[in-house]
Amino acid sequence: YSGRGVPITRYSSFSFIRKECIMPKFTYKGPVMEFNTLLADSWEGETVAPSEKKARSNLTYQFKKRNNRIAGSRITLPGKIMMVD
Repeated sequence: YSGRGVPITRYSSFSFIRKECIMPKFTYKGPVMEFNTLLADSWEGETVAPSEKKARSNLTYQFKKRNNRIAGSRITLPGKIMMVD
């Protein structure tokens, strides 16, 4: 840190190589539950993720952000997540 509380950035001499990887796109259209309460009967969302598990997590996060839910709320997507080609 400098004297003003601002972090000092230092760069190493290593170069970073960016790897291109193509991740599948997932979509969801179905109900959204909070515990045993139906919040939405037909909510839609889409995301890009390396796995269906991560896609479900991303979609749950999207729903929470768009509907002003706190991070700790127990939101579940009981429907099927579809991979788009």
